[in-house]
Amino acid sequence: MSAILKKYKINFYKKNFKNPVSGVNTITPILNTTNDENYILVMFLNDYVNVQDIDTYILNMVEAVLNGSILEEEAGSQSGIAVYIQLDKTRLVDFNGVGTYLQPDLIIPTQDFSQISFEWRQFIENV
Repeated sequence: MSAILKKYKINFYKKNFKNPVSGVNTITPILNTTNDENYILVMFLNDYVNVQDIDTYILNMVEAVLNGSILEEEAGSQSGIAVYIQLDKTRLVDFNGVGTYLQPDLIIPTQDFSQISFEWRQFIENV
């Protein structure tokens, strides 16, 4: 486990799901956290289980902000979570809860968000 995953108490693992109708087994990548504060980050990333989607909707957006091409990027997930990526920080807002842009549910350094997303991408690529 990397230092960044330890810092946020995030674990990656594979889960075997068996379709009750077809009987086909599928291995699915999942992440979780033992820190309630980081649940929103885990929920957001769990909605991205495809390498191309992570590249397009997360890593490319982070890169655009970090290289100065744009001041802020925004991405969303199926779980109703929005991320607002800025140079120094990334805000995560659960629109199913009480979070707002001005009072997000979690704020983390953009470099941390980028590294966690990249490690998630690498994990998925090797499942």
